[in-house]
Amino acid sequence: MKTITRQDLYSIAWQKPVSQLAKELNLIDSRLRKICRDNNIPLPNSAYWTKIRFGKPVEKNALPDNSHNNLIEFDKQEWSEEDDLTASISSNEKLNFDVKSKLLEPDLIVKDLIIKIDSKKKDEYYRKDSPM
Repeated sequence: MKTITRQDLYSIAWQKPVSQLAKELNLIDSRLRKICRDNNIPLPNSAYWTKIRFGKPVEKNALPDNSHNNLIEFDKQEWSEEDDLTASISSNEKLNFDVKSKLLEPDLIVKDLIIKIDSKKKDEYYRKDSPM
């Protein structure tokens, strides 16, 4: 079980993206976001990181007062089976692969499906423009 103060989690959440921080804490992104939401810890949005990358000025949301709970515990026991599976897949370097936007040599089943989808799109397009 890991324990971190609310202030420390807030500080590191504004130093690196949630996806990176979650890996370091051995959590999945959605679980870390839920922990932050439950503890009233604001997180930067994607625009924040884009501005940082391009050297633009950014504003950091202040940490709201929360006097009732300053320690946050990360208990692996409360993870679901899906969380464990997602974490193991995300952390496996061998499973990081690039999917191209266009198939170079699709299977016959995929080719047939593409033809059917294109045909359906054409039918819907022409039906939409036809007079009633």
